[in-house]
Amino acid sequence: MGSGGGPFNAPILFWFGLDFKTQAIPMSLLLSIVITSSASYNYLHHKMIHFKIAIPIMIMMIFAPPLGAMLSSKINTPILIILFAILDLIIGILVFTGWLPTFRIKSTLANWIVGITFGAVFGIIVGLVGRAGGPLIVIFLLILGYESKETVATGIFIASLSSITGFLGHFHSMDIDPKLALVSIIAVLIGSHIGSQFMIKKLTDKSVKRIFSILLILIAIKLTWDAINIYLFSL
Repeated sequence: MGSGGGPFNAPILFWFGLDFKTQAIPMSLLLSIVITSSASYNYLHHKMIHFKIAIPIMIMMIFAPPLGAMLSSKINTPILIILFAILDLIIGILVFTGWLPTFRIKSTLANWIVGITFGAVFGIIVGLVGRAGGPLIVIFLLILGYESKETVATGIFIASLSSITGFLGHFHSMDIDPKLALVSIIAVLIGSHIGSQFMIKKLTDKSVKRIFSILLILIAIKLTWDAINIYLFSL
């Protein structure tokens, strides 16, 4: 659904007992690399990716995530979890309600200016909260007037690069179990291939939006509760 698994991977890993900053976030980005690379192959094959807007965003995704990763190391865990939850909640509500202004950018120059500007913002968020930035890119492309399936495909393609740069930004501080990483990679590789094929052939644009938004809202609520408990426990 265009997320690279970021909104779901980090919370699930955190709930399984991994440290949010040194384990769940970098592991989430590692799994996002696998998910987005696998799914991108299917979307490229079906010619669903809009390169005109994807390329300028991807250029900024090379440079901005390491800056976000540096900021992440200076923020305590409850605040980082709350930021993650707020991001999920905002995206979920916007997608569910359909409250999005839409307009078309026609010129190539305008696409580059808008893509580079928003790509820089997306990239910092990628490094900060440990996710591929796909949902934000999906929202951005929906505002530009693209159809849901096209936005998901393009968001996944862009997220493949942002996952790599975000992961490298956390490389120095991560503490990942190699065996757990290998098992998780195999599982998500199979799941992402099945999921992308199912979306292409079975789901409508409306179904994609509803499923994606409901999951994000539920995760945001659970993460907020977890952050409150961590804060209270530390007092």
